[in-house]
Amino acid sequence: MPPFTAKPLSPKSPLLTHMRRHPFLLFGLPFMGIIVASSFALQEFTQTRYDYQASKVQSMGVEEELGMRGDRRKVDLRDEYYRLNAPAPQSPDSALDASYHNDPSIPPISKPRRPRFSMTPVSQEDYEPLRVPRPEGVPQWGGGKGGEEAPLKGQRKTDRWV
Repeated sequence: MPPFTAKPLSPKSPLLTHMRRHPFLLFGLPFMGIIVASSFALQEFTQTRYDYQASKVQSMGVEEELGMRGDRRKVDLRDEYYRLNAPAPQSPDSALDASYHNDPSIPPISKPRRPRFSMTPVSQEDYEPLRVPRPEGVPQWGGGKGGEEAPLKGQRKTDRWV
């Protein structure tokens, strides 16, 4: 008998021969199975993600939706009406009462006294238009130095393109 026979000792199973002829059964089928199974497994995680995002939006209160702070005071219409109609305390350093001139010989401009907030209609006839005096050194028609003519276009270096 020859030392090595052509026939192996263990007979080949028909399953191994079938897998050698069709490699898809060994490589492709498990790969496709993993893809399909993982899509079903990830579906639960994806649904959980969208449910969490939807719950975050629904958990906002009315004050948060309107962008208001929670510690705001409640507004009562009557209280606001009386608060706005109350006479304001007159302070000498008020910016509204400041005059342009500090010269005591010029009488201060007086305007009609009325409450800060009133329901009476206001017309333009209630006020008198007054011209505000121009500060010294400011020309009548422009912002340059007094008595200086406007330059012609292109005469200054800043007007030139080249």
